[in-house]
Amino acid sequence: MPFEADESIDLTLQRVAYEAAIIGGRISLDMFANRKDLADDIHMKDGHFDIVTAADPMVEEAVTQHLFANVSDSRILGEEGGWRGSGAITWMVDPIDGTSNYASGLPIFATSVAAINGSRPVAAAVYQPVIKTVFHKRNGELFVNDAPFHWDPKHRSAKDVELLTNAPYERYGLPDGMVEDYRRILGSFRAVRRLGACTLHVAYVAAGLAAACYEYDFHPWDIAAGLQLAEASGCCIQSWDEKCSRVSNPAANPERIRILLVTAPGLEIENIEWTTPHRVLVAKQ
Repeated sequence: MPFEADESIDLTLQRVAYEAAIIGGRISLDMFANRKDLADDIHMKDGHFDIVTAADPMVEEAVTQHLFANVSDSRILGEEGGWRGSGAITWMVDPIDGTSNYASGLPIFATSVAAINGSRPVAAAVYQPVIKTVFHKRNGELFVNDAPFHWDPKHRSAKDVELLTNAPYERYGLPDGMVEDYRRILGSFRAVRRLGACTLHVAYVAAGLAAACYEYDFHPWDIAAGLQLAEASGCCIQSWDEKCSRVSNPAANPERIRILLVTAPGLEIENIEWTTPHRVLVAKQ
């Protein structure tokens, strides 16, 4: 394991996040590989587009127990269980991001764990168990498994790269103006991919597997780890709150963010108005 025996507090949190993400990912993969009658274990949370499986709370419980056992001074926000604990270290856990993929048998899902100490984002890990890859932060650097990665800052044209986005979202359909917004995005990039896992979108850009991701319908646990990974690899992060005002220090404030754009350094994207989904955000409220 790429951590030293004599650790600082930050390194300890980074190690625990790394371990927790792998623990959660292994449980989800085991259930994914051996699932039977999975349709009977799928329940709607907020409409047919927002589901939970029997695996989600089991993974979250295992991750949560590992965090509390190793860092007792913790409070944890999990997608399924909400807030638990009252410690100084804030954790955000997404047990299975890409649940719809998971339930359908698509092998695109991940476990995400992030820690904030006071106002300092200090630990992040995203584990994609099907390909046995963990994206994690160590001493301010992004690692993909045991290999460090940092973006090379150079000029890039949007026409030469791929954008990852889950837009347009099933929850909203295609309201007035959204088709034109999406057409503008499609025409600006070499390709647009919709993987169904916000956590992986951000982690992939952080790790150089794509050059941009754009989201506007998510929860803090969907982006908390990815923001730290993107920051560590040298990405440009632009984020806006519910009033379309810029959010400063986004990695420390994932709960404030409603629109997120993460890009490789030097990527030209000035021709796109990224805050136009405020129409959807207002409608959601």
